[in-house]
Amino acid sequence: MSKSVNSRNELKKFIYISASCFAAYATCYLGRNILSAMMPLIIKSQIYSHDSLASMGSAFFITYGFGQLINGFLGNRASAKIMVFTGLFFTGILVILFPVISSFSLSMILWAVCGFLCSMLWGPLSRLVGENTSERAGRMILTLLTIASIVGTGITYILAIISTEMDKWNIGFFIAGFVLIVVSASWYSAVNILERRKLINLTVQALTKEKSKNTIKYLADNSIIQMTAIAMLNGVIRNAAAFWIPTYITERFQVSTSIAAAISSVLPFVNLGGTLISVYVAKLLRNNEIKILAVFFGFSTVCFAVMYLGNNNVMSLNLIMLFTASAAMAGACNIIFSFYVLRFAGIGKISGVTGFLDFASYASASGANILFSRLLAGFDWNHIVAVWAFTSLAGLFFCLPLFSFNRKNDFSL
Repeated sequence: MSKSVNSRNELKKFIYISASCFAAYATCYLGRNILSAMMPLIIKSQIYSHDSLASMGSAFFITYGFGQLINGFLGNRASAKIMVFTGLFFTGILVILFPVISSFSLSMILWAVCGFLCSMLWGPLSRLVGENTSERAGRMILTLLTIASIVGTGITYILAIISTEMDKWNIGFFIAGFVLIVVSASWYSAVNILERRKLINLTVQALTKEKSKNTIKYLADNSIIQMTAIAMLNGVIRNAAAFWIPTYITERFQVSTSIAAAISSVLPFVNLGGTLISVYVAKLLRNNEIKILAVFFGFSTVCFAVMYLGNNNVMSLNLIMLFTASAAMAGACNIIFSFYVLRFAGIGKISGVTGFLDFASYASASGANILFSRLLAGFDWNHIVAVWAFTSLAGLFFCLPLFSFNRKNDFSL
């Protein structure tokens, strides 16, 4: 009887935590992507130029990347309830203010602050999940959060359609901001209820000097340096290469920008498939992260090699290979941020590790974007594909037994 009651309680906790975190993270993507979704209408309305909006986007991702690093470590010590509420609530306020401000400089500063605020969610959410659920449940919930980001992105484009139909670009911002504020309040209330019912514990334990030394050893034993390299290489392909996909399709196959955009819009759903497949592959390989990552980097390497060696203009074959590689990197990303990071829940460092790896991923992607743009000035797209192939091969190299991950689950003094 007691076993049945415990099972029901665990199921109830799983549902409450996953629903609360899913809603918070999906809503965060309203703030993160609303400017991108509304760009065509903003340009059409002659509010800002391409260059101005590109500068705002760059400012957002710079502060978002550094924010992941800062807020990741802050999330180890601060309340996830407060951090997530703060990120959502003030993002909502700034999103509402964005259409009201007419100054480019102020708008750029505002959007840069939005980037930092949006970075306040993933690390603390990972810590809340990792420290209050079993490892198996934690993997499921963090995978659901990856799906939540896709759902949130889809909603922003629905808002863009609504705004386009009404021919009022500011409507999308007002709706997104309102939703962010409402969900922030709902999040705070939901977590309060979970705490009162003792379904979660957000207490932060102080670390002694001895335990801090053990933390460094624990990080080293779990191959944090090698995983950082893998996360950076994954970021180059998943973020930087994906950024260039519409341009690649347009220039390589001489199609219109509208057709390239339509084809590229399928990519999030392809990546969702990669994320879901990663869970299945993890089950087959008994959650051995290094073997799973080797599979995905291997697939990606083969796909890019086929694109390079073929060097043809058969769009269907190239797109199948390109999208398969993208799905493989989405799967690898899920293994890093939904499986590997859970190793650090027991030492109270999951938020910091998550933030650090996310920062490394975005930093490498930013550098790769500059590299790709320089290469395109003197080389054709097949040379860029070659760089993608070698990047993926490097990821596979770091998955070799030479860099095997020790599974250190014990953290005792």
